Amino acid sequence: MPPEAKGLSSILLILVGRFGDYIVTTPFLHGLRRRYPEAEITLITSRKAEDLARANPDLDRVLVFRGWHRPLSLARVFLAAGGRYDLAADLNPSYSRTSLRLISLARAPRKLAFAKRAPAGTYTLTLPHDPATEHHLDKYSRLAAELGFAPPEDVRIALPAAADAAGGRLYRGLGLPEGSLTVAIHPGNFKKRENRWPEEKFVEFTKEILGWEGVSVFYIEGPGEERRTEEGVLRFLPGVRHVPPQPAEVMAAVLARASILVCNNTGTLHLADAVGTPTFSFNRPYTEKCWKPRGKNSFYITSEDPESVRGIEVGDALRAFAAAVEKLRAGRRVT
Repeated sequence: MPPEAKGLSSILLILVGRFGDYIVTTPFLHGLRRRYPEAEITLITSRKAEDLARANPDLDRVLVFRGWHRPLSLARVFLAAGGRYDLAADLNPSYSRTSLRLISLARAPRKLAFAKRAPAGTYTLTLPHDPATEHHLDKYSRLAAELGFAPPEDVRIALPAAADAAGGRLYRGLGLPEGSLTVAIHPGNFKKRENRWPEEKFVEFTKEILGWEGVSVFYIEGPGEERRTEEGVLRFLPGVRHVPPQPAEVMAAVLARASILVCNNTGTLHLADAVGTPTFSFNRPYTEKCWKPRGKNSFYITSEDPESVRGIEVGDALRAFAAAVEKLRAGRRVT
């Protein structure tokens, strides 16, 4: 362990990104709290990760960057970023103008980051990494090693009691048969076409599994996805129930009650993994290597096309999913 890491009492972390980006840092955050139980740990994060971060007992203070157009909020974040810390770390492996500006304000003798574009002298240490092939959990494990600890292997989130209760009510309201293997499906990630399996294939896939014995299906929608989901998928699936957009922690509580989630490689995939729900995801080689959950209940299919998942055939997906269902039934993962 570096000698300067022994007496850390105040730590600033910066991660301004999507809630999936936040979830994959949770093993690092938990290990950091165990290594420095007396330190005050401050996280500056995004609106998308706000609710999950505020519920994390490993963090003492959470501030939210709400955009450059919110002067009062921006002033609070800048004031916090400019405080005195024993350590400041930029957790975003990719270039972020916001993260760069914030960590430049921090008064800390040590500033750590992954190697990326930044003016000379911004950081005291940068860690090399391979953006194309290195899994994000491995990146954070190496950052943890610099600070003298090994993080746990599993991602995790805390569900407040109110969120868990709300998720339970939504799930019960779906009216799914008791004892069935319940399949939650999220066809989203509409902003990244290359990472999105086509809506018409989700329809064909769903129609097929609706005929499987002991299987029930419901859909979930992310914020801003209602029209695309309903017009592109649900109108072709009469009778299939759905859960409209919810705060991340409430949707996590819904997913915690499902037998398995089917989705593209997006934040919802990590949300389900963080509450222990098995997953089946559509990947291209990059997302499989760098983002796919690693647990034994993370099932998947990967496209041969390195640029897109859209060419994955429905028949191939159904065969891979059937194998996953067989394993789940052998392990008795049903509601």
